[in-house]
Amino acid sequence: MALTKEQLPQLERMCEALYTSSNADERKQAEHMLKVFSTNPEYATQCQMILQNSTSPYAQLLASSSLVRLVTDHFLPANVKTDIRGYVTNYLASHGASLMPFVVTSLVQLLCRVVKLGWFENEGHRECPQDVRKFLEQESPVHVYLGLRILCQLVAEMNTPCPGRSLTQHRKTAVSFRDTALCDIFTWAISCLASVTGAALPSAIASANASASENGGTGGRPSTPPGGVSPPSPAGNAAHAPRPNQPPLRPQARSQDEKEKMLDQTLNLALKCLSYDFVGTCLDESSEDLGTIQVPTSWRPYLEDPQTMVLFIDTYAATQPPLSNCALECLVRIASVRRSLFSGEAERTKFLSRLLMGTRDILRNQTGLAEHENYHEFCRLLGRLKTNYQLSELVGLDSYAEWISRVHEFTISSLVGWRWAQGSIFYLLGLWSRLVSSAPYLKSTSPSLLENYVPLIYQAYVTSRVESVQAVYDGSVGEDEDLLEIEDSLSDQMEALPYLCRFKYEQSAEFLCSMMDPTMAEYFNAVESLKKTMEASASGISTPPAGLLDANALKAIDLLEGRLTWFVHIISAVVRGRLSSGGSSATAEMQETVDGDLSARCFRILNLVDSTTPDHGEAAAAAAAAAAIGSPQAASAAATASAAAAAAERAASGPYSRVYNKSRQRLELALLSFFQSFRKVYIGESAMHSSRVYMRLNERLGLHDHLVVLGVMVRKVYFNLRVYRTHAEIIDQTLKLFQDLASGYMSGKQLHRLDAVHYVLCSHTESSFPFLRERGNLRSRTTFYHTLGRLLFMDDATSRFRAFVLPIHNTLCELASVPDVTLRDTTECRRRMIGLSRDLRGLAQATSSRKTYTMVYEWLYPKHTQLFLRALSIWTADTDLAHPILKLFNELALNKTQRITFDASSPGGILLFREISKVVCLYGEYVCQEAVVNAAAQAASAQANAGADIPPAPGTPEPGGGPSGGGGSSRGDVYTLRYKGIWISLMMLTRCLGGGYVNFGVFDLYGDPSLNDAVRWALRMCLSIPVGDLHGYKKLSRAHYSLLEQLCHSHPSSIINTDVETFSHLFRSLEMGLRSLEVSISSQCASALDSLAAFCFNANSSMVQSQQAAAAAAQQAAAIAQANAGSAEAAAAAAAAAAVAANGSLGIGMPSARDAEAAQLMAKHLRMNPQLVHDALKALYEIVLFEECSNQWSLSRPMLSLALLDVEAFERVQHELVSQGQGTANNPERAQRLRTCFTRLMHDVSPSLEPKNRDRFTQNLTVVRLDFQSRT
Repeated sequence: MALTKEQLPQLERMCEALYTSSNADERKQAEHMLKVFSTNPEYATQCQMILQNSTSPYAQLLASSSLVRLVTDHFLPANVKTDIRGYVTNYLASHGASLMPFVVTSLVQLLCRVVKLGWFENEGHRECPQDVRKFLEQESPVHVYLGLRILCQLVAEMNTPCPGRSLTQHRKTAVSFRDTALCDIFTWAISCLASVTGAALPSAIASANASASENGGTGGRPSTPPGGVSPPSPAGNAAHAPRPNQPPLRPQARSQDEKEKMLDQTLNLALKCLSYDFVGTCLDESSEDLGTIQVPTSWRPYLEDPQTMVLFIDTYAATQPPLSNCALECLVRIASVRRSLFSGEAERTKFLSRLLMGTRDILRNQTGLAEHENYHEFCRLLGRLKTNYQLSELVGLDSYAEWISRVHEFTISSLVGWRWAQGSIFYLLGLWSRLVSSAPYLKSTSPSLLENYVPLIYQAYVTSRVESVQAVYDGSVGEDEDLLEIEDSLSDQMEALPYLCRFKYEQSAEFLCSMMDPTMAEYFNAVESLKKTMEASASGISTPPAGLLDANALKAIDLLEGRLTWFVHIISAVVRGRLSSGGSSATAEMQETVDGDLSARCFRILNLVDSTTPDHGEAAAAAAAAAAIGSPQAASAAATASAAAAAAERAASGPYSRVYNKSRQRLELALLSFFQSFRKVYIGESAMHSSRVYMRLNERLGLHDHLVVLGVMVRKVYFNLRVYRTHAEIIDQTLKLFQDLASGYMSGKQLHRLDAVHYVLCSHTESSFPFLRERGNLRSRTTFYHTLGRLLFMDDATSRFRAFVLPIHNTLCELASVPDVTLRDTTECRRRMIGLSRDLRGLAQATSSRKTYTMVYEWLYPKHTQLFLRALSIWTADTDLAHPILKLFNELALNKTQRITFDASSPGGILLFREISKVVCLYGEYVCQEAVVNAAAQAASAQANAGADIPPAPGTPEPGGGPSGGGGSSRGDVYTLRYKGIWISLMMLTRCLGGGYVNFGVFDLYGDPSLNDAVRWALRMCLSIPVGDLHGYKKLSRAHYSLLEQLCHSHPSSIINTDVETFSHLFRSLEMGLRSLEVSISSQCASALDSLAAFCFNANSSMVQSQQAAAAAAQQAAAIAQANAGSAEAAAAAAAAAAVAANGSLGIGMPSARDAEAAQLMAKHLRMNPQLVHDALKALYEIVLFEECSNQWSLSRPMLSLALLDVEAFERVQHELVSQGQGTANNPERAQRLRTCFTRLMHDVSPSLEPKNRDRFTQNLTVVRLDFQSRT
């Protein structure tokens, strides 16, 4: 419907309501009415009419944003794109000064999007940068500013993949833009920057302008051949020539405000040019590691020009943030250009010298470093110097000595002023660590001077970190600024610190010990006083004796523990750095000795820490152990141990307990980090058991070998799991250490020899490990029992397994005896069922062999599996319990490492599947109930409405919204209520179907409905998922398509023997899955379609061939009989006999009656929905021919089978792609090339699905695809 000028005021009111109304219903109604502008390509002219006639900024925003959507999401003819580009350019030139900023932004985006999408369609699009340059030549600052904005957006648009276009198409456009326009735009940015700041123009640009003026029309680059752009050089390094007859750019600002706005856009433009993805590496701009910038060779004269760097340095010095730090960021990029860009060693040395002197002068004068933004970017700039250049090159420069001295002073001041520079220390430490790591390879005669500065920097770092603890506890620094709380920054710094410490290792270790030893001594005295106080508290004394700890003393302990935490973190990092340190054998021995000295101090801290932590869990375990002894002293021993447990419990909850203290918990985490570092270096497969580190540990603490140290670690694990039961992070890190120790082959074997480990295997219940009772540790239960299972199954002893599972067995039997009503209403029963499900899943994960899996399976089935089925039927709606039970059975169904292998006479596989089938059917019946589906939908809708925001434009998806348009919380609710259980159930069935341990033919043979029921409910669960949600949740999508692939491959009749709506829905979902960005899903969908098509084609072909062979044999037999006998009766009898013989002989290749019926039903489904095969084939050919696909082989398999299944659909697809495909509708040459490719595709390919014929088709497809993409 055409929009008239009379209707324009009404539309403007609707647009204003859409963007400004506070009424959600009014906004929703306006969006519904206006959505057509962004979804219907016929409304493109209406959008132009709105821009031409409306003065409302909201109507202009609607028109421009809708055009962006139309251009992006729909195919528009080339002439329409050309008209839009010309119209928008003229519109901005004539109306840009009066438009609202958000309208200008939208129009600029539209212009740049049109130029990018039509880059190869029209020469005018490729001339857009030159058209925009005319804005820069104007005297009006508004037009200059607008031109700079357009160029900034154009560079960003060309550097960003566009929705709906393949990566190949994006890179092709980006490379062409890089080779034809980007260098020009960069020189324009430099020229504008020089003009605005009043600086001298770089001589390379000035001479190029002069040459262009002198040469007139002969100085330009070669003309572009018809039909496309000139081919780029292999590395994008074609020689750059200036455009002819172009006046120099000399924009002038009339006010300070205009000058700052021009500077902002000019610097942003230069930064975007330097940040361009030149070679397709897709660098993440948010990443701190920029790597090397692969600038084309055509940029060489401008980057080698000394004035270019001087221009950015002077701009930095003359401006304030954000302009100054943007100039510094440009310098960071310039410092990162590839080394091979320069014409020779001399030019590279001059470039580095200018960079070094520039940073030296900034440091000497402290230019701009009082601003935090400048400070941070300057640290990044310093960090880039060693990344791109060798130490020998730096040392050889005359300014190096002063520069390294200035950088040393700057680093020291940064470390001391850690409150100011805590986010920038990482770059400085990275610089010094790279300098140090290069020192052993330095062959220059000039001194590096690192030995003078590195130890001082290391000492300043240690001192400042320790002093920061005092600042935090004094209250002069907030807890959010506590350096120990900033984990990312802490881990980054610990990566660089070992290089500084090990540079002068003995000197550094001596300094560390000189600071650490007094702190440890002071802590030891405080600990002794604390122990006396705790003993008094445990004995029931209400008032502690005089001289014991008060509140100030407890704070002093907090301070000491904070300092010790830093020491332990530093030692942990230094010990871990042994893996990357080299040197001679003498140096290695020295480093191991020092490692032993430092490690001994950490082990001493461990002893001090544990001595002040009351372990009521240990006392309770002692009581239980005493009660189990059959001696006469058992009762008294148990009573004594129980009393000790009660006293320890009182002390742990008393005012002097350190368990819940933050400083103690951070110290515990640091000790766990140290154990991990020590394990990696000195325990395990690559450890040196005769290392000197153990000699020093033996001298100091009596830890004479790795086995004793392992015992210490296991006791620490045991201790933490009992004591810190409510601290989730300590529990997680402790279990990770335990798991890492058990996962290694050698360390696991050594662990298995320890008595402490055997004790844990004998007493692993909640009474021994209280953390198992805590709700926040439910996930940790699986990890805990997985690790115990690894240790348990190392010797495959049946007796030990029985002893291990006995407590679990007793608990299961106890719960099995509870009636359903009591089981449902008792909170304790629910809690225990959740824990047992997670425990058994971890135990099942640890089974990696046939023997271990069989032990677990035979213990669980059939007695205990019935309990879990009962629990699932009672608590199906309780996701906290249902999901762990589903995951338990999902783990039991997984045949990893062929662990599920039953004897030939064993029905184990069939019985296991029957249990899995019961679980799938039980959960499927619940989750597919209408009430459950509606409840999940209502929860999602409620969350979506609560968190809805005003849409930026009609039809534009909301940030973070899912298929339903809501935010993450609504998606999370739906996922928890339905989708999580569904994907676990689907994956469970998939694992059974593909596990290879079930003979599924038995179920039909004996009339067992288990298979059919499980498949039926699984498909019902699949059908209950909206298509948008299916592709919005990765785990759900993977499980869905894995099941369909398995069913289509092994049980195609289960898919085909459904009603036509169900079959069409599943077929459509496979077609959609082909376009998934996940290669695995795309390949699975292709395999599923191939299996279905091949099943139907082979069945139909076999039946047709058998019928034809039988008829031919009958005719031949009749002719022979008539010729020999001469009687018609004899001939007829012979023909009948021949037909019977033919049918019998060809029966080997005939499909079964069930398969034949399924094939006929599938043919019927396809006749009722002829678009199914057509759309699947079209999707496949569009992906393979027009997009970047890494799974071409997988996608090629269904292309042949579907084409043979429906020849007519294949011919229609060819015609549509040739006449209406991407880039062929208005390009006859490209269309003819595609038509030729289709002819070559089927060359020498017969109508069969034999392996050789399939391979021939795949080879043809590969050749055709490469040829088509290389010439378009």
